[in-house]
Amino acid sequence: MHWDNANMEPTPREQESVRVIGLLDEVGVDLFDKFRGRTWYGAPELLEEHTELLREFCENNDVTNYSLELQIWWRDWLEATRVRLARLAEKEAKENEIKTILQKLTGHEVEVLRKYLKWNNI
Repeated sequence: MHWDNANMEPTPREQESVRVIGLLDEVGVDLFDKFRGRTWYGAPELLEEHTELLREFCENNDVTNYSLELQIWWRDWLEATRVRLARLAEKEAKENEIKTILQKLTGHEVEVLRKYLKWNNI
């Protein structure tokens, strides 16, 4: 039977894993105990752990002394974190606003609102 790997392309998570592992290798972080060898698919199950190791390295070192790829990864990571934290703050603000509004409602108004939300599948 012919083996066709056309449908076996790495997922974006696997691609990012390979990228992070390569950057960790560049900066000299030893992954031997955590990941033995690099494969086409990386180690997606360890991506968060590897990303944290790389983040710690970048936070404590001058990345301008390393490859442009590492500098770009660090810039993108910082921007993604800024966006994530902004979204989280926005979500918390909306939740607090909703709690404040709900506290002002009477028991009957809360019950009517619940029925409305349930009726409209919200």
